[in-house]
Amino acid sequence: MKPLKDEKIELRLTREEKTLIENKARKAGVSVSEYMRQVALGIEVTQAFTEEQHRIIVGVANNLNQLTRFAHAGKLNIGKINKILDTLFERLT
Repeated sequence: MKPLKDEKIELRLTREEKTLIENKARKAGVSVSEYMRQVALGIEVTQAFTEEQHRIIVGVANNLNQLTRFAHAGKLNIGKINKILDTLFERLT
């Protein structure tokens, strides 16, 4: 059974510091609380993905969003799908 995490420590940050910490936690694939806990306990926090992998994932997500918009607008056609898939394949190879 995991220990109950019922204690809090508060700290004040600038907006820029908060944004930086949030971005680092997001890149590591953990919550801000988990990120801060690991850093404070001296545990090395690494990114879940390399910058290149992250860029590819964002590109894939954008393309999927475009496909969804096309589908909802009734404008989904195989030519556009093939073009998007070709772009994805080029990025991954």
